[in-house]
Amino acid sequence: RTGVWIYARRPPSMNSHDGHVDSVWLSAHLGVAPLLRIAGDMSTVVEKVTAFITRDVTQGSDAARELLIFAHPSAGTQVPAGTVEPGERIEAAVLRETAEEAGLQAVTIVAHLATQTTDLAPGQAIVTSTTPLYSAPALDAPTGELILHRGWPIAISGAPTDGWSPVTYVEDDLNSSPPRQLLHCDGWIPAGCAGTRVTRHLFHLALTAPTPDHWEHLAEGRHRFAFSWTPLTPRPHLVAAQDAWLAAVYEQLRRMP
Repeated sequence: RTGVWIYARRPPSMNSHDGHVDSVWLSAHLGVAPLLRIAGDMSTVVEKVTAFITRDVTQGSDAARELLIFAHPSAGTQVPAGTVEPGERIEAAVLRETAEEAGLQAVTIVAHLATQTTDLAPGQAIVTSTTPLYSAPALDAPTGELILHRGWPIAISGAPTDGWSPVTYVEDDLNSSPPRQLLHCDGWIPAGCAGTRVTRHLFHLALTAPTPDHWEHLAEGRHRFAFSWTPLTPRPHLVAAQDAWLAAVYEQLRRMP
């Protein structure tokens, strides 16, 4: 395989299915040595968390509740979310994601609102163990600089071969209409690195100290997110997947003390 590889840094815990599209750049390096051996299981469940962070404000004589949102440079309007690390408690994960993506530590968990488990559609999968994308089904095959991180969405593009799965990884610019493809990579990963079940935990968080009305945060040194507070009523609209999560817990967020 020749040409220029397109690759991404270590992602934020919240991946493309969380609404994020990771920054990409070009590398002229080909044939990078395999980075690690992977063991996994297609039945592995990848856990994820989502943080709905609210504050209560006074508008004239009325009290109102607001939701923290941010504008992603290429993936729409979102709330903090991401992948639970192996061995990490889900409560710790949602606080970590909030700190990494929003720069907020003065928050507290109000409630664990819901848990949703999804079996992915045929042909779709999620990376269960971080792995290089190999150019052929062998550990000594050349790899580009693209590393598929745990929690990233992938498509299974063919039948497994000797314990390897052919996969496709795609990133789109969701801020363009129609969405514009930013990245398309095909290759192979150990079959055990692909799972088909995702469990997502939806949390309500509240502030323990005031914040500005607007700010920017450079998340993990890569993405500059523009944060703001928006009224919770009427219901805000988020990037497609997150909008469904918000709809599922909206009344709880509105009514919870």
